[in-house]
Amino acid sequence: MKPFVVIDIETVENSRAKELFAKKKYEVDGRLKDPIKIEQNLLEKRQRDLDKAPLYWWTGKIICICVNLLGVNEKPKTFLGDDERELLHQFFAYLDDVQKRHGGYMLIAKSGDYFDLPFMTGRCLALDLGVPQVLRGTRGITDIDHIFSWSAQCDQRSSLDNYAFGLNIAGKNGHGSDVSSLYNTTQMGDADGWRKIAEYCAQDVNIATEILRRYLKVYINPNVPEATIAPMSAEQIPF
Repeated sequence: MKPFVVIDIETVENSRAKELFAKKKYEVDGRLKDPIKIEQNLLEKRQRDLDKAPLYWWTGKIICICVNLLGVNEKPKTFLGDDERELLHQFFAYLDDVQKRHGGYMLIAKSGDYFDLPFMTGRCLALDLGVPQVLRGTRGITDIDHIFSWSAQCDQRSSLDNYAFGLNIAGKNGHGSDVSSLYNTTQMGDADGWRKIAEYCAQDVNIATEILRRYLKVYINPNVPEATIAPMSAEQIPF
């Protein structure tokens, strides 16, 4: 069985985000007449965009990638730092090593199809690195949410906190918006900020890993033990 590489990324505003929003034209609330209030309204709208900057590859950058390898006995890994180019090089080198040692892998993340992998692809383009094969299309890439997505109308997908509650395991401590604040402290010399970012990122990976572990667990019917099926391989995952 090929291992599952369970990942999560943490992102912050990149160095060019303010440049984009400084050029953006914002519509003023038509009810406002006072020039001071108008200016305040514009500042608030620009700040709302800046607050969302870490969510998009064109205004954000990756500062942390946490990895769990499920299916083999290996310790979790964390790739952490301010040099995004080097961070991605290290992560892709790690995936190449997993490929060589185990003959392949399945890359998976909570919201991987909607955020982590598309964001990573965008950053590879932004840095002009070239795009590794694992990010080309969705072959070999899946998403924890797909476990709960049986149709377009399915409403069983939710946050990792709700998933953790349902599984009766430790939920997340903190919020994704905290990462930018922690990152700012690292820029002022607080080395402990990096540790806290890594710990927050690892929480997402741990919850996603536990969901996947349970999903792949072999079902044994105590009343019909001979009906036990074989463990599911990465190639057999139905999403």
